[in-house]
Amino acid sequence: MNNINTVKRKYLLVFSLLITSLCLFRQASAQTISEEDRVKMKRDAEHVVKQYYADLNIITSSSQDLRRFSEDDIEGAINNGFYTPSAYIYNDIAQIKERDVDSLRVREYLEKAAAWYPRGAKFDCNFQVQDPCTESEIEGETRFFSLVVKVSKKFQGIYKFDNEIHTNQDTLNVHLKFIIKQDRPKLVVDPPKIYRITLFKGKVECPEPKIEDSKKSVFALVDDSDERTLLAQRAVNFVQDYAITLNIIGHPKINGRYTTLDYFENENTKVYNDIAPYFRKKEFSADDYLHNIEIWCQGGALFKYRNIKALTIRAEIDYVIAVVQVDRTLKTNGVSANMRHRQRLVFNIKFPVVYRAIEGGYKKVVGLERSTPRISGIEGLPPRISPRLYWAFGIQILSANYFGDIAPKNSLISTDLQRTKPGFGVYVLRKLSKHWYLRANYIATTLTGDDFSSTDIDSQNKYRYIRNLHFRNKIREYSLNFIYETRKNEGYFYSRKRINPYFMAGIGVFRNKPEARSPSDFIDVTSSWIDLRSLGTEGQGRQGYKKMYAIWQPIVPLAIGLRYKLTSRFDFSVELSARITFTDYIDDISGAYPDYADFG
Repeated sequence: MNNINTVKRKYLLVFSLLITSLCLFRQASAQTISEEDRVKMKRDAEHVVKQYYADLNIITSSSQDLRRFSEDDIEGAINNGFYTPSAYIYNDIAQIKERDVDSLRVREYLEKAAAWYPRGAKFDCNFQVQDPCTESEIEGETRFFSLVVKVSKKFQGIYKFDNEIHTNQDTLNVHLKFIIKQDRPKLVVDPPKIYRITLFKGKVECPEPKIEDSKKSVFALVDDSDERTLLAQRAVNFVQDYAITLNIIGHPKINGRYTTLDYFENENTKVYNDIAPYFRKKEFSADDYLHNIEIWCQGGALFKYRNIKALTIRAEIDYVIAVVQVDRTLKTNGVSANMRHRQRLVFNIKFPVVYRAIEGGYKKVVGLERSTPRISGIEGLPPRISPRLYWAFGIQILSANYFGDIAPKNSLISTDLQRTKPGFGVYVLRKLSKHWYLRANYIATTLTGDDFSSTDIDSQNKYRYIRNLHFRNKIREYSLNFIYETRKNEGYFYSRKRINPYFMAGIGVFRNKPEARSPSDFIDVTSSWIDLRSLGTEGQGRQGYKKMYAIWQPIVPLAIGLRYKLTSRFDFSVELSARITFTDYIDDISGAYPDYADFG
């Protein structure tokens, strides 16, 4: 008896090990499906979805013969196409009226489709079947493979309550399950059935297998590989697509088109505050950021993204990060005022690493679907030159006069307005702060004076008339000036004040070359002007007299002005200015006449 029991125990032990080995073999081999199984699943799934929409066209047909047994048709459509009557369907048949929920249970959906459109409705659909997930899923005690069919649907029907033709178009995801009946010696699955229909928001990812953290490693990206180039381009395209979406969100007539999760990793993703910098808040959560665009920019917002480039591609354990830099310009018609804003931004685009089942293990790949990337953070970069400081260029049309020895009277305010001459100038201006500016000026004008025309023999200053001196001086001035505007500008050039008084002071040099003609030359107006400096009319440069005065002389410009903003880019200014000089020879007259004998 003991020998028999021992033998039995041995057989039982061997049998138990055999069962365990078979179970382990089943579990390992169930991770993948063959190409033949994949093709068959896609074909069966498309057949089920096509049959479901064929049933919809019967249930909502305007033909009375087809509608006599609508209740039976509804029951048949549910039993043939769905796992349960409580399956949820995206509510695409009442987008205009009575749409109080986004989804309906399948029985309610079919009943309302028949009730809301008693005079008929039509569904036209195109189908695109996604590859089934190679990894089986478990729900309770049931194991299954999942598959998604993308349906581009056009719906048209006569709505019961207003007798108008309603048309809408949607792209839907129809989710199907294949229940696994057995996987050895050959995979056997039940016919597929629909368990959910949702609005399309990108290709659906297959669920990732559960991998122990101890077995995870940093994803391998080969330097200069095609994969890096592909990820960089996809990240750039994703940011461009995000900018287009921002313009839709910022449009005052469009709300609710997109959700935060369409682009961001989660609702709390940190986003640099580039839409309201004057609020002094450095960043928002992604959810608040998108919400505030609609609130603050009620008149619309326009985002322009330029110079988009991927800087680096960095691999981690569960994801790959692409760092993308952009130069962003924003124009808004906000709640309180129009605003323009420039900012350099850095996007962190996260690509999740997907574990794909292969024979005997797993392979890590970066998902290639459009919906894979998500923004994990947006940061602001300080500009190389502060964007609040700017350059400006200007043209000046001016008039010039002079006070000196050939003025009509020996008085500080005495000048002969008849001798006023036009001039021309250009300048380059640089903003330094909210009040201060630096202006580099070039001015070309002519100063003239004439005792004969400015006084007469009967005047109190007849000695000037008798003296009968004259001159002209073609002035060329170069100066560097500081300008103080009384009203501050803390923003960019387009946010400067409409009217702004200012004061100016600076330093510069001017060319000093007075000229004159001899009395006989006045008869011939074509005669040339003579350089007075070279003659040394007061003995300059001769022994016992002053040295020659310099051609280039220092000058101190002083001015007050009023600037008026014509447009965002053009100003008009009126300016009254004076020049303090450090020479008495602008008119070549300073001291006493020399002794004529010294001239030889």
